Amino acid sequence: MIDKLITSTLNILKTNASMVLIFYASGFLSFIAYYRVLGIPYINGDLQTYAELAGRNIIIILQTFIFLVTKPNLSIISDLSWAGFWIYSWLILAFILITAIFIKQNHYDNKIQLPVIAFIVISTLHIETQPLYATNILQPSFIKFNEQKKNIINYEKLTNKIDYKKRVKIFKELNRIIDENNNYAFKSNNDADFLTNFFFSISESYDESGKETRRLNALMLIILIVSITAVILVIYRQHKPIRWLMFLFVFAQAILIPFNCGILGAKYQFPIISLDYSEKDKVSHKEGVFLLTKSQDNLVIYDRLNFFQISYIPQSSILNIEQFFTSSPFSNCSNGDFEPCEIYAIK
Repeated sequence: MIDKLITSTLNILKTNASMVLIFYASGFLSFIAYYRVLGIPYINGDLQTYAELAGRNIIIILQTFIFLVTKPNLSIISDLSWAGFWIYSWLILAFILITAIFIKQNHYDNKIQLPVIAFIVISTLHIETQPLYATNILQPSFIKFNEQKKNIINYEKLTNKIDYKKRVKIFKELNRIIDENNNYAFKSNNDADFLTNFFFSISESYDESGKETRRLNALMLIILIVSITAVILVIYRQHKPIRWLMFLFVFAQAILIPFNCGILGAKYQFPIISLDYSEKDKVSHKEGVFLLTKSQDNLVIYDRLNFFQISYIPQSSILNIEQFFTSSPFSNCSNGDFEPCEIYAIK
């Protein structure tokens, strides 16, 4: 009796320990994905941060299922271009298999059935990996304004004053080229450029959220596709190859779902601040910059109006800091031409 009690207790402890480990691992993977997509590699997390991200992942997944049951959201399939032709292949094959289940036609030859299920799994995994192509979203890699940049910097050195009007004019032109590059990337199947621009480009008209709805719709679609694929695998699990596919699929989800929650489920809203800090025996001033994150040692700021600079400012060097409002680097504060929201925080 005592041996059974001890064995049961140890099994419960092992189960609880495994659940806690999976919980924190989910938050850790989301943490990595979030800062990877921002292009900030030198950030250390802690258990509290991982727990908060893991909790947010659970809430997002639960909300997705609740919304799909209570308020079916057709907008999640309004634009499937980010997933490519794989999404259409998945839809057709999944529909065929699910129809076969409902009409009790499960006697298909395994030579046909198993490859179809395998392709559905491959399609699901391919769709899930698409958002991972988006990296360094705060710093466009195709800036073609080096000459204009040099001219402005030289002019500002002469006047000893930053000319924000000229900088914003350059950014408006850059935003136009980003849109053109987006279309070109789609036509040339350049996944990295297309997916970065699809999820993180600046809106053409006024949008405070910075395309948050588009990212959440994509995440909801991924969760729905994964759930349906999982159901198909469970139904056809009597086949040994399917059981192997189930194992690989579950293992992949333990990595891909937290990664996608970290990329698509995050709110890219940051405080816009101005600060004074000491640097090489002089006082430096920055205004209208995004505070991306802070640690015990550094503030990480994003100075878009200084040609997309990401800087690490030591906490010990901060003399004064003032916060204005919260905004997204992907917001447009104007209907029509692009206007950076942080311009309103510059005195």
